[in-house]
Amino acid sequence: MARAIGIDLGTTNTVAAIARQGQAFPQALIMRDGGVIKRSALTFYNGTWVSGQLAEETSVIFPDCYIESSKRFIGMNFDDPRIQEDIRRLNIQSQRPRVVAPPPGESGVRFCVYPPNRAPFFISPIEVAAIILRHVKEDAEAALGEPVTHAVITVPAYFDAAQIQATHEAGEAAGFIVQHIIEEPLAAALAFGLQEQNLHETDLVYDFGGGTLDITILKINGNKFLEITKGGDNHLGGNDFDSRLKQYVVKQLTAFGLDLDASDTPVAIHYSLRQQCRKVKESLSQLPKEAIFKTTWKDHPRANRILIDSVTVTLEEYENIVYDLVDKTIMLTQEVLRKAQMTPTQIDRVLLIGGSTFTPLVRERLRAMFGKDKVQIGISPMQAVACGAAHFALSLPHEQKCSFCLSEQDASNVVCEVCGEFLIDEELPQYYGVRPEMISTIAKTISIATDEGHLVPVIKAGYQYSPTNTQTSHIERVNLYIPANGVHGLRIPFYEGEAAHASDNANHFLGECLVKDLPANIQQGEQVLVELSMNGDRVLTGHVRVRSALYPFSLDFDQWRGILLDAINEARFALEEIEDPHAHARLDALTKRSETLLANHNLDSTQGRLLKEELHHEMEAAKKEDNDEGVSKPGNAG
Repeated sequence: MARAIGIDLGTTNTVAAIARQGQAFPQALIMRDGGVIKRSALTFYNGTWVSGQLAEETSVIFPDCYIESSKRFIGMNFDDPRIQEDIRRLNIQSQRPRVVAPPPGESGVRFCVYPPNRAPFFISPIEVAAIILRHVKEDAEAALGEPVTHAVITVPAYFDAAQIQATHEAGEAAGFIVQHIIEEPLAAALAFGLQEQNLHETDLVYDFGGGTLDITILKINGNKFLEITKGGDNHLGGNDFDSRLKQYVVKQLTAFGLDLDASDTPVAIHYSLRQQCRKVKESLSQLPKEAIFKTTWKDHPRANRILIDSVTVTLEEYENIVYDLVDKTIMLTQEVLRKAQMTPTQIDRVLLIGGSTFTPLVRERLRAMFGKDKVQIGISPMQAVACGAAHFALSLPHEQKCSFCLSEQDASNVVCEVCGEFLIDEELPQYYGVRPEMISTIAKTISIATDEGHLVPVIKAGYQYSPTNTQTSHIERVNLYIPANGVHGLRIPFYEGEAAHASDNANHFLGECLVKDLPANIQQGEQVLVELSMNGDRVLTGHVRVRSALYPFSLDFDQWRGILLDAINEARFALEEIEDPHAHARLDALTKRSETLLANHNLDSTQGRLLKEELHHEMEAAKKEDNDEGVSKPGNAG
């Protein structure tokens, strides 16, 4: 029988779990690495991608082929100020940068991989996540001995719409039918709620992982989970602890005459340093008084055969190194309490999630703030999120995927509702139990940009919606105005973020709706009413009302796939009419390439739209060549 699993796709580690009917609690799955925790890392090794522990081990051998912490870049643009420090950290050698801007006309960032004896190549964060998730799928199938077709994947609470959509695309590209993307704190609270039935309390979920900090206040009432508010920092985590410790160790090694900040320091040295620092951090998190930093570097011109074994890091030194980072998490926790208009005494429990919560100083500061008895672990901080997601997956009805157009269909469908093809009869996972009721909030305001670039808020940060309900919630409305007399159409762009202007890099472009065929006598200053609502999958839909006419639109962030599919179908029909062999061959090749890319999901929304434009351009060119050839024939014959 096919299975559905829950996946905590983390910045540093990834965990998958399975829930079964009659099982008291979901079970984390053993990965082929040998444990339940899989490193969220890749190395291009012997012509293929390896992940997890093997990727980390080979990073020192092939450092220019190693990618880690890619989740910090997913759904982000290269010029986003939030990732500039990460880019500087990874671009150790300017002549061989690891993180680069995308090609012209495309969005996001790219990792550059430099395999030995091969040309460098680029890979996007979505593709990195897809490969890791595909390996997790294979690991899960090996552990269970049966197909895994469906998944609930978790994301940080502070992820914006672009990052959520990018995660969804990665899951699909890995071969999953992605049932839902839910927030990590909600999944963790669900897992804690499974241990104690019929809870009625207010909890603060402190989720401190490798790359992100999420702080969420929830009211739990039996099977209902209501998110009150949330905050955090999606660029603060254990990776930053590692970087601080690395800086400290590098400084100590100057006593050996080693300038490891020099430009000729091999990348392998930096990766070895980071791995050793992570081990020291993990050792100190188990409350010893000190940890010794040891490693051997045989390939460094100034460290040949030198055993470095005298750099000792005490617990006190480590805590001093990271104190301001921990202090920042406490200030962000206080800020979330203020937003909720609550005090620590009104919190019943503090649930610790994520590997960075093992840091003794973190626990000490939280216990000082909330009281020792309230700060609870209960389940493994590393497994709670995946287990909660797995329980949620078990309660969901499952869908099947059309093998032709890849659209998701109801399990009872025989024919695809999108393309009309017959669906392959597959055994689908069974689902059981009562679905938890969840109410979440969006982290960032959704606005409309005016012609001058000013943003008019429509759905404000804190807006509540239900991830478990695909029906649209209540409608938000905003008034705009016709910019000039006699305009034929309107372009209404939507952005996400808190900055006041669309050009600010802190904001993200979501999409746009185009209103065509306006009345010919439309006048400047006439009112335009935009109505916008959002469903549980964060798909934005609405109407633009001009006079008495309604113009519906949808801002589903994945809508470009349907647009590209329409263009492919149009190209297929065009091929039947084009007789010129050269024009036919070019359009046929582009159509087949588009079909392959769409099926493999190896492109993002910007690339998809560019490919659609390329198809339309090639169709027009092919038709023109075909017509020109037809017109010229009589003349040539004469």
